[in-house]
Amino acid sequence: MLGKFVDKEHTTSHEIGQLTKELRELEEVSLRSNFNQEYEELEGRFQRLVGEKDMVEDDLKMLEMGQKEGVSYIMDRMKRDKARNSELDRELETIRRTVNSLKRTIQDRKRDSESSTTAGKSNESQKFEKLLKRDEEMTSFIDGFDPSKNEIIHVLNY
Repeated sequence: MLGKFVDKEHTTSHEIGQLTKELRELEEVSLRSNFNQEYEELEGRFQRLVGEKDMVEDDLKMLEMGQKEGVSYIMDRMKRDKARNSELDRELETIRRTVNSLKRTIQDRKRDSESSTTAGKSNESQKFEKLLKRDEEMTSFIDGFDPSKNEIIHVLNY
């Protein structure tokens, strides 16, 4: 019986070790994502500057065109911008859903890790207490066995 308890404790300790390892890996990924975030911010800034440069070039072209060509050019640019905005909105919504999903996954894993650690400790503690109580009962029974046996033999002999 004690062997099963030791095996269970070993298994639980191994599971806790695995969960701790997974948590550390997630923390490392999070740390790397901070560097990625800085890179992405710089990349986004670069892209915005390129876009601004393109807009200034477009404005310069428009100034060089005549009135009819300029109006037509502006209308085409507005259509392109509107389509691009719609595309970016869809992409942004997809990214938001992905981020929320990943946050929920991280929270679930943290909760699972915490609950399994807490539950494992309390469950093991309860099992150990039961084992100690059973041991005390057996010890008191064994200690009381010889006097009880001697009394019964004494009664039977008379």
